[in-house]
Amino acid sequence: MFFFSAFWLRRKFNNAVVRHLDTSAILLGLLELPNPFSSSGQNYTEAYFKKQWKLQRIFKSQHSTSDEKEKKDLVALYKKEAALERLRVCLINPQLYLSTDSKISLLQENIARMSDEVAMECIRLGTDLPTVDAEEQKFWLLLWDSKSELYVQLVHLHAERHPIDDAQRQGSRLGTELKEKIFKAIQSRRPAVNKLLNVFNQHYEDYKQCFPTQQLCVVEPFPLTYETFLAMPLDHAFWNDGLYYHSQKPWATNADIHTGINCVLILSRVQEEFELLAQELTQAVGWSIGLYENLSNCIAKIQKALDQFNHSKNSSSNNGLPNSNSENNPFYHITNLPLEGLSTQEKLQVVQKELQQQLMQHGQMVEDWSRDVNWLWSRCQPPSNQLNALLIRWLELVTKVVSNTGNVCAYSHVVDEGLEDVILGVDFDDGEEANDGLVGEYNNAVEDTSDE
Repeated sequence: MFFFSAFWLRRKFNNAVVRHLDTSAILLGLLELPNPFSSSGQNYTEAYFKKQWKLQRIFKSQHSTSDEKEKKDLVALYKKEAALERLRVCLINPQLYLSTDSKISLLQENIARMSDEVAMECIRLGTDLPTVDAEEQKFWLLLWDSKSELYVQLVHLHAERHPIDDAQRQGSRLGTELKEKIFKAIQSRRPAVNKLLNVFNQHYEDYKQCFPTQQLCVVEPFPLTYETFLAMPLDHAFWNDGLYYHSQKPWATNADIHTGINCVLILSRVQEEFELLAQELTQAVGWSIGLYENLSNCIAKIQKALDQFNHSKNSSSNNGLPNSNSENNPFYHITNLPLEGLSTQEKLQVVQKELQQQLMQHGQMVEDWSRDVNWLWSRCQPPSNQLNALLIRWLELVTKVVSNTGNVCAYSHVVDEGLEDVILGVDFDDGEEANDGLVGEYNNAVEDTSDE
């Protein structure tokens, strides 16, 4: 679980730095632009973007779920009105005279029924209609409804493409079969998306004809095609919140402010990522030190018990190993292992040898981590933590591991040949019968990927 921890922490750090630099570049470009909403003619500032984000959240908090339901009810009403208008067009179509009396009667009944439904909905919603022009409000809601459905489709498309995009970023490969499944899933959505695009384009064309000077919803290029739609990122300016909130405030209608808010939020998230990386680094280092010390202590305790046993054996005294059947025996769980044919001393030697192997492997991992941990610590930790107690213990551990590698390897030959012969003759249980049961300075932090 922890074997690649240091490597992946370093990779996550580099990705966060790249995201920080890319976002900072976009934000710096915005900060050079004049703020059209500033009375003093100043440029955009980070404080201004943060203020707009605060105003957006306040606006959202002041609009309850009932407001959203009313918008959806109005959209349903406008759709019924459009359907009623199409039925009335059918009623005055000369071809209607070629229809049977029953079809004409059915059409008239449908018109009468839908007219009653529309009238009742108008009575229910009419007193709560906004004060803006009713016709423009109608277009706003229809466009909002169309864009909302398109956005849902775009989210699904991006989710389906995510494995491919993720593989390209990481430089990994996807199997041909998986790619084919992804492209088939994307292609299967095309008819539904094209239908929604046609509805949106029609609503937008009608809106522009009635209100040619409006700036709330701008579509360029128009009409919106499937290829253009598919290439849109989720934070594209097309998805501005002007239609969604029905607000003319800067945060809702201005694409630069929308991008600036997005940049500020991303930088805040990257800052949080750096802090989390610093915590993960200290946890990984602490775990590594603790495990090494625990393994070393266990090996030392077993060796002490073996030395005591050998001493008592040589001196013919009774101060050997405690009674293996007594729970007061610190090695009770070892001496009672079901290793048939092995004495208590031999069981301790077997476990000691296994712990020594584990210690060797862990020591090798510490050496493998050393370069990445030192690199990360100098960048993830604040200056006050550059030489704290945990780092000093880590450096001491690395030095100890490197200098004692030969001694650790020597321990692997503690078990004599006679004991190994006994072990090889033991029928171990193979399980066949078992039941299934923070942030510091990070300038110049991005390294060349070839060093990875």
